[in-house]
Amino acid sequence: MPADKYAWKPHDSIRNFAEQMLHLAQGNMGLSANGTGRERIWQGRNLERNQSAHSKDSVVYFVMASYDFAIDGIKNMDASRLEEKNKTRQF
Repeated sequence: MPADKYAWKPHDSIRNFAEQMLHLAQGNMGLSANGTGRERIWQGRNLERNQSAHSKDSVVYFVMASYDFAIDGIKNMDASRLEEKNKTRQF
């Protein structure tokens, strides 16, 4: 997506592109933290509402960091956790 389109949204009632990608990044973080037991980075932050996170460089950083967090967590998790049932908590 071109940098000048990160604020684009198809309708006023939904997220713009940057907000949607930041939502994805925080979702990756929350779900992988719940599954692996790792402590979340960015705990307590709402990236979607943080305007300084909406630039293309920032969005790419947060999305890539969320993928790295998930991959690293899965690679290093205790395999016995795969047998556990996990209650979903808010993220």
